[in-house]
Amino acid sequence: MLTLTTAMAAPELDSAQLSSYCSLPQESINILLDAPTADLVRSLLQNITTKAHEHNELTSEKLKLGVELENAVRGGETKNRVLKSSVDKNLKEAADLRQKLREEGRCCISCAFGSSNVDVQKV
Repeated sequence: MLTLTTAMAAPELDSAQLSSYCSLPQESINILLDAPTADLVRSLLQNITTKAHEHNELTSEKLKLGVELENAVRGGETKNRVLKSSVDKNLKEAADLRQKLREEGRCCISCAFGSSNVDVQKV
């Protein structure tokens, strides 16, 4: 059965990980755990402060890059819609011009033969 004291027990500290993260020798971390001195505590807190500033800068940069990425994606999507619209418009215009050429071709052929009853398919 879990009791409040076992549930609230402090997790094991990984002095090697702390040493690496705080840029302090592992021996200093061990001394801090067993018999802390004011200088070691100050050194640890300074290193933690440095890491906190680095973390804040990285978080800020990540947010900025996320916004830039979102803007680039939206800009690309907008450009895509504009280009697609332009292509659709130009395809419609090309189809209309083809139709107009077909109609003018029939007219010219029938005028050349002097009859409006000329079957274009037979010519």
